[in-house]
Amino acid sequence: MKGTISLTVILVLEFSFTFLAVRLPRLTRALRNPVRLLVYKGSLIMPSIHANRLCPDDIYGAIRQKGYATVSHIEAVFLESSGEFSIISMQNLRRGGRYEALMAVPEYRRSREADSDRAQINAETDKSEELDGPDVESAQTYRSLSEPIDTYFSWKNSQRNEKNDVGGRRADLERVE
Repeated sequence: MKGTISLTVILVLEFSFTFLAVRLPRLTRALRNPVRLLVYKGSLIMPSIHANRLCPDDIYGAIRQKGYATVSHIEAVFLESSGEFSIISMQNLRRGGRYEALMAVPEYRRSREADSDRAQINAETDKSEELDGPDVESAQTYRSLSEPIDTYFSWKNSQRNEKNDVGGRRADLERVE
């Protein structure tokens, strides 16, 4: 009798959460862990890896299972909300096409936008270096100033990941209770 009541309560709660999650997107984000970016353009994102309680060996193992020998061939590795790894190779991206599924992940989209901003800044800096006079000096100053900015943004992203991890741990504790 107690087992039947427990099973019924679990099923009713599951149905209720699913019903509400379909109708309220904010609730869906609260109930599910977001997709996390762990590798970007062949580089491990250590703050994200540690925040998700993983180690580099976990990532290397997933990459080997997909048949890749090195991380440098990988565009991105995502930790899905189901706990599985999604691995996107650079070779697959070179084939062309749009990246809707990748751009739907906020961390990946921010990284791509930051790359395009850096490329644009570097192109502008290279053009200004061709000029004579004070513009060359300002371009060199700009380059020396952009390094701390990049460091700040990587630090800010790690802080954001830590804040999100606290929420994830809180949700884990609530699930256990």
